[in-house]
Amino acid sequence: MRSIVLPISDTHCGLKVGLMPTKVVDRDSHYYQTDAQQWLWKRWLQARRKIFKELEQADELVVFLMGDPIHGSGKADECFSPRLKTQKDTFVQCLLPYTNRASSVYCVKGTKWHVGEDGIVEDQIAQELGAHGLKAYDKLEVDIQGVRFMLQHKGPSPGARSWTKGNVVRGVMRTIFFNALKDGRTPADIYIWAHYHEFLPVPEIIGDHEMFGCILPAWCVANEYALAVIKSLELSDVGMVYFVIEDGKWERKTFVKKFDNVIRIQHAKRG
Repeated sequence: MRSIVLPISDTHCGLKVGLMPTKVVDRDSHYYQTDAQQWLWKRWLQARRKIFKELEQADELVVFLMGDPIHGSGKADECFSPRLKTQKDTFVQCLLPYTNRASSVYCVKGTKWHVGEDGIVEDQIAQELGAHGLKAYDKLEVDIQGVRFMLQHKGPSPGARSWTKGNVVRGVMRTIFFNALKDGRTPADIYIWAHYHEFLPVPEIIGDHEMFGCILPAWCVANEYALAVIKSLELSDVGMVYFVIEDGKWERKTFVKKFDNVIRIQHAKRG
């Protein structure tokens, strides 16, 4: 049995620098991609071709929807459309080629600021895409061929300094391990988080137990707010991490690209 496990997160559909197809039609309005969205869509299609190539040699595709599918209407000027239905429909349009081929889809809740306090948009997405339970979950463990995935949108921070990246993730996984040991349980094998729009894989081995934590890259780039808040941010991590499981053994694969948020100009004298 060969399974492809694909987590997708932080598309922020609706945001002018979030994932969007070539054109979105909303009532009488037609929306077209910004330069950033053109760049994103090209990589989205490249990644999809890579996944579909993997599926030629696989028995199933399992999709994890890891939160923040839409940007929300909190700051309407950041979005091509503030209507949540338009944003939701845009996300569904992007995901259908995957979910139509998936044997199972699982959905976890994202950030309330984006999806609303009641999380109804993510439940609607789960229903439209046929996700397990027809709803989004706060935290979910999924066992695939004996490999246990723990899914949660917001987990440990990747770290603010390049020389401390991964320390918080390792600390959380060690805490999980020893809590499980105390309670007589075996911890999960792979921990998937999102939210921070930064790709960070962190392997950890405690005794004879191997754990793997991963913060996912996003499918949007930095907007004005993000650049103002994160002073060190220049390049955005964009793409996806996926797992190939065969007869109970897993392998991580990636499609991660860098988007340059800085306008870089070669000086030249006027005239």
